[in-house]
Amino acid sequence: MQLDILKRDYKTIEIKRAKRVSKIPDILTREQVLKLISSPKNLKHKTILTLLYSTGIRLSELLTLKPIDIDSGRMVINIRSGKGNK
Repeated sequence: MQLDILKRDYKTIEIKRAKRVSKIPDILTREQVLKLISSPKNLKHKTILTLLYSTGIRLSELLTLKPIDIDSGRMVINIRSGKGNK
């Protein structure tokens, strides 16, 4: 590939990129999860932590939830505008 800068021909340089390190997420023990969920005294905060952990949704997805998105009869939560609007 030739670049046209200042009317000169320049050769491109192929640079190899460093490999990304794949990081495995930490897995919490049952005791750690119970301690995490039971630590807040406020019921709203406890509900937020329980919902985040049990459903695996992102915080941004949780913040956009509305009561109409929760179907308790079918035990389903409708996630609007998830990652990449999928």
